[in-house]
Amino acid sequence: MNLPTHAAALLLGLSAATAHAGWTITDIGTLSPNSAQTFSAATGLNDLGQAVGVSLTPGGAQHAFVWSAQGGMVDLGDLPGGDNYSSAAAINNAGTVTGSSSVAYATQGFHAFRWTAGASLVDLGAKPSNAYYSQGLGINSAGTIVGYTGLSTSTTAYTVAEGGAMTLLFKPSGSSTQANAINDNTLIAGFTLKTNGSTRATLWNGGTRTELSDLDGGADYSTAVALNNAGLVVGSSSAADGGHAVYWTPAGQIVDLGDLPGGPVAATAYAVNEAGDIVGVGSIAGGEHRALLWRGGQMVDLSSLPEVQTQGWVLSQALAINEHGQIAGWGYHGGLQRGFVLSPVTAPVPEPGTWALLAAGLGVVATRARRRVAPAA
Repeated sequence: MNLPTHAAALLLGLSAATAHAGWTITDIGTLSPNSAQTFSAATGLNDLGQAVGVSLTPGGAQHAFVWSAQGGMVDLGDLPGGDNYSSAAAINNAGTVTGSSSVAYATQGFHAFRWTAGASLVDLGAKPSNAYYSQGLGINSAGTIVGYTGLSTSTTAYTVAEGGAMTLLFKPSGSSTQANAINDNTLIAGFTLKTNGSTRATLWNGGTRTELSDLDGGADYSTAVALNNAGLVVGSSSAADGGHAVYWTPAGQIVDLGDLPGGPVAATAYAVNEAGDIVGVGSIAGGEHRALLWRGGQMVDLSSLPEVQTQGWVLSQALAINEHGQIAGWGYHGGLQRGFVLSPVTAPVPEPGTWALLAAGLGVVATRARRRVAPAA
């Protein structure tokens, strides 16, 4: 799929110092490798290559984990008194993780948590009291966590700084809100479900709340899932033919990223890095999901990559991307659900004079390019 010129300008792929020379894919394993029912899903990724998500334990529980190439998968456990369930959503470069865990005294069963290496999960509580539930969905470099809290009939977006208390974000009376991501400038992205039934992608910036647009002809629906430090926001919107992955420019203009052909039209952009590379999920015939990358003005079905096919993978969802262009998500490997980390292999870019020789000799016009959250397990 070719994007409009102004879209392609925002979606530059590789750094000016490197060029793509292929990919490597890593099966991150599970917490219970000897179980026939085992699974894993990666939902977050930092610039150190550490991934977080959820996996089945040897005892049959579902627990949050942190994975690294050096240390493998570490079980984060769950909060005291819960029913042995937790899931991690995001990790920053300091290795601080947020997600949600079952907890004994929450009427709805779950509380947001913070985790740091060498420590147990820390319960972030809920509003208006701990009898309600909460989920941690996003974290920035400073360790500020965002998510939502409340009851299933009414939720409110929140923010909580490291060492601070949970603070509710402003919302219209009667509506429900959810915060999905926060950048290093403390701009927060999420959505508002309004009393008229419409859903709007929403930004919170200090005391200012702004609703973003949706695509023409849709069902009055849009949601913001992630953003980068430049203020590029990604998510999804209803269009005349179904759900499309989209992004909003820092000026608030919505750009349609579309979906794969032949499916029921149900795509979402889940993450974006500082170079503007976007990852997410689309659909194909039969309603199956496929992990997608939008880079350099092109949409790529990651399952179609030769390196992925050679290893026997089908990649269902791409949920995170870091500043090195590594992508995390989940798919099927040997028929089993597994989290993956897909890493670009890079090679030096030829010097400008070499580019000129290539262009003259081969008629090639080279364009330099350069780079960021509960899947169902």
